[in-house]
Parts: sequence; structure tokens; C-alpha cells
Amino acid sequence: MKDLPEKDWKQLRKLKDKLIQRFCDEVLIKVRPITENKGNDSFKAYQDLWELLDKVEDELSLMFDDVVRSNAFLKLALWRKRGLLLDDEFDKFTQETRDLIISFISKNPTIGS
Repeated sequence: MKDLPEKDWKQLRKLKDKLIQRFCDEVLIKVRPITENKGNDSFKAYQDLWELLDKVEDELSLMFDDVVRSNAFLKLALWRKRGLLLDDEFDKFTQETRDLIISFISKNPTIGS
């Protein structure tokens, strides 16, 4: 895949930390029921929590580790597919980049799954 245009690269870098926060906020929402509704089975709650965190750690790593220009299209596609990159944020990228991301996601429906 080709490198991201400079304008889009700058936009991506501006959004990255915001999207990490959004991702973590979603995880914390999922954690709450596990920890609050444990009843008398703290060990089961701990196992469920560990399972969730193990899964999301892999997802977090895939989406946010090693964000460099050469993999920027992939990262944007992952963010978009996951619903982290909202429409108004996505619209700030060039039409060429948006078209490539949409095309990539449609050709790779299991990306990030």
C-alpha cells in the first residue's frame, strides 16, 4: 500500500491519542459489569476480566502499536472498521484516502476480527 499523504498523516497523528482514549473508555464500560456483578464468585469475575483484557490488549496492540507512515492505511482501516474513527473525523481525510480505506475494508471484511 502506498504512503499516506502528508495532510492525512498529520491528521492521523492528531487523532491517535483521542482514539486510544475512546477505545479504553469502551473497555472500561465492558469491565464494569464484570466487577460489579460478581456476586459471591470473585474468581469467576477475575477470570472473565482477565479474558476480556487479554482480548482487548491484542486488539489495542494491533491498532495502536507501531503507527508509522508505511502502515497508516492499515491503522486507519482498523480504526474505521472498529468504529473508533467517527464520520466527522474520517471526513477530514482526503477523498483519496477515504476511498482507499473504504475499498480496503470492503475487500477485507475480517480485518481486525
